[in-house]
Amino acid sequence: MGQTTNRVICLILYLAAGVFGILTALCMKDLILASASWQDLGLITAILSTLCLIIFPRALAMFFNKAGAIAVNLVIYYSILFDGHWPSVLFED
Repeated sequence: MGQTTNRVICLILYLAAGVFGILTALCMKDLILASASWQDLGLITAILSTLCLIIFPRALAMFFNKAGAIAVNLVIYYSILFDGHWPSVLFED
């Protein structure tokens, strides 16, 4: 594919991951949708983010950003897929 096509795909994937991440946060706070659906949205966010990191490894400028994104994705995978009990205490008011 051409460079322009790659940039568009990269932009769409990163925007989708960001939008789903925001929707996940809003679901956790019961502002939209049912609070139980945050896990599904969180899993979609982690999958999109992982795809972005694999397909476009040079899209994030610094290694620290990639390491942080990988760490967050691993916590989400562990919490949702392996029933690791999300640390909801951190998010309570």
